[in-house]
Amino acid sequence: MHLLHHTGILILHRPNQQFNAAFSMMKADLPALEKQLGLLHPSELAVYQRFPATNRKISYLLGRLTAKHAVATLHNITDLPAIHIHSGVFEFPIVSHPQIQQVQVSITHSTNLGLAIAFPEAHPMAVDFEHIRPDHMEAMEVAIMPAEKKLLQAAGLNNVNGYTTLWTAKEALSKILKTGLTAGFEILETAAIQKTGSLTEITFKHFSQYKALSFSTEKDVCTLVLPRNTHADISILQQHFTALSNQ
Repeated sequence: MHLLHHTGILILHRPNQQFNAAFSMMKADLPALEKQLGLLHPSELAVYQRFPATNRKISYLLGRLTAKHAVATLHNITDLPAIHIHSGVFEFPIVSHPQIQQVQVSITHSTNLGLAIAFPEAHPMAVDFEHIRPDHMEAMEVAIMPAEKKLLQAAGLNNVNGYTTLWTAKEALSKILKTGLTAGFEILETAAIQKTGSLTEITFKHFSQYKALSFSTEKDVCTLVLPRNTHADISILQQHFTALSNQ
């Protein structure tokens, strides 16, 4: 498999402000990814060399490489090895670079596809995607509250796509909160689900300051969580992700 890679900028419009975010997505197998090892920070390379399993190597490289490219795109950086993506005590990613500050990154990956969003600390965001797996529907049901099943049904999403949409929305929100799903699915419960065209917009019962924008491809559901009063055209993200997902 050849390495397939897309980057882009998202404009985040606020009532009295505007921010930029950047995304990077990559699809590749391990041989193609290992040709990019020269882009790793020395500390990242040392971590990578400790992984014995192929799947773990792929997920690590997809996460680090997409995160570095997203940060580089946001800040116009050409020296990618100088960008160090390391982990906090609860495994959330931390960006270090001698010339930039107050930038954060959200990472998601599965199998051989990875996606990262880089954004200013002043404007929290997170992203998550999951493969559409009918055999996982029963396992995902633990994340769905009874009221949410009614919301899904009313939105015409009472199926594996709907369950996967809510799972990714809660996963992405938990990344912003830096709790992971240990916060409990009931804490992350959704309040409203509205499908408009190819996008599904979700709001949250206990975190009304955030919203989720979700879309699906033939194989995956991808969700971006951001502040509720931010307007963002994510069509370019949707277009590139759909292209990679379906290949």
